Amino acid sequence: MSKNPTTIIIIVAIILAAVIGFMMIAPSQPEQTMVEETITPPDGGIETGGIELGAAPYALSGTNGEMITEKSFPDKYKLFYFGFTRCPDVCPVGMGNITAAMTALGADADKVQPIFITVDPAYDTLQIVQEYLAAFDKHFVGATGTAEQIKAAQDSFRVYASQAEPPAAVEATTPEQTQPAPPATEHTHDAHADHAAVSTGMINHSDYIYLMDKSGKLLNVFPGNTDGQTLASNMQTVLAAEMIPPADGMPTAPVETAVPVPDAIPATPEAAPAPAE
Repeated sequence: MSKNPTTIIIIVAIILAAVIGFMMIAPSQPEQTMVEETITPPDGGIETGGIELGAAPYALSGTNGEMITEKSFPDKYKLFYFGFTRCPDVCPVGMGNITAAMTALGADADKVQPIFITVDPAYDTLQIVQEYLAAFDKHFVGATGTAEQIKAAQDSFRVYASQAEPPAAVEATTPEQTQPAPPATEHTHDAHADHAAVSTGMINHSDYIYLMDKSGKLLNVFPGNTDGQTLASNMQTVLAAEMIPPADGMPTAPVETAVPVPDAIPATPEAAPAPAE
């Protein structure tokens, strides 16, 4: 017994209409994601959601001979960068961008304190960090410490750092590669050799530059590859907003009574007094 084609078409149409209607009225489920979306504002910084990064206590040994804490350098703005001295590419870019920003600031660079904190305390001694910083801006101060101390600083800034898997061993292919290394002598001993065997792998870590105000409050977070001019422009805006006196020492209005400063008007010579009759 064959069915009427018209009846079949009507039944199929009813079923399709019911499915479509259910899909239209069913509540849509938002897509789940494991990573919160990061929004980049127009000034090049990164939204932090109001998190007070860098506020939790930490204490590290500084290359300036003093402890570096969340309260250090209360008279300066701060630029923090976390990395490690053997980093082959990412860290030199971030450190280079900070150096370029400090250069662009000119004399105002004295109002900003850049700080490098290592994420490789097993290798990066104070001496090694100090040698590393010689290639960057002269204002840089470095910091290191025990693994626990570094972890506290990382947690304060919510910095991610993890030892990368060491590369697979490569079999020697030439006679030169199979020769044993020359024995160490007292003339070849240095600070780097002490720690080379302790931490031989690379470190995966987050790559951000943190701009803090004098009180240690976070002002902005930039990706490490942010160019120096963008960093400098942001800092110049901050310096201008805070009415910081210019480098030449000319007085300015106090912050409490600050008013917009009009454009400079070229001085004109005063009219000479008329001669007495």
